[in-house]
Amino acid sequence: MGNSDSDAISFRSPDGQYRLRLLDSPVRKILSLGQEAAPAETGGILVGQYVNSNRVAEVSKVIGPPPDSTGGRYWFERGKRGLSERLNALWDDGVYYLGEWHTHPDKSPRPSVTDRTHMCKIQRSESYDCAVPVLIVVGGRIMRRDISAFTFPQDRLMVEMTRSTLTE
Repeated sequence: MGNSDSDAISFRSPDGQYRLRLLDSPVRKILSLGQEAAPAETGGILVGQYVNSNRVAEVSKVIGPPPDSTGGRYWFERGKRGLSERLNALWDDGVYYLGEWHTHPDKSPRPSVTDRTHMCKIQRSESYDCAVPVLIVVGGRIMRRDISAFTFPQDRLMVEMTRSTLTE
């Protein structure tokens, strides 16, 4: 994808098996959409591709909340209207569904029980075609860059990733 590590936030699982690179443009878009929706939660989809022999999920694009999404101060439910068409067009360009993102304004960037349950359903769903989906949660006071990353592999309920460099 041709982006340097300097314009990305990188995460890795404790065992190094799962890695994520969130490019700068998606980060800016998530923060902007979060600020627009605050104090309500918002969210959407992460798309990109796997690089470095499928060891790193690289998020190159963020899709904002579809028009049928709903949310409030302490909850968000991502809609589906128009997503199939958008994701199919991206698939044809070699860019794929990698997971979900959403915000927790003025709260911890930790996934709730509802968030974890939703991600486990995605991981098991054949329609998503994503064996190890990623979840990005942005939270903190006034949407500061409190960004957390999690993955949901088949053999575990959830793996929290920590910020790192991809050279580790």
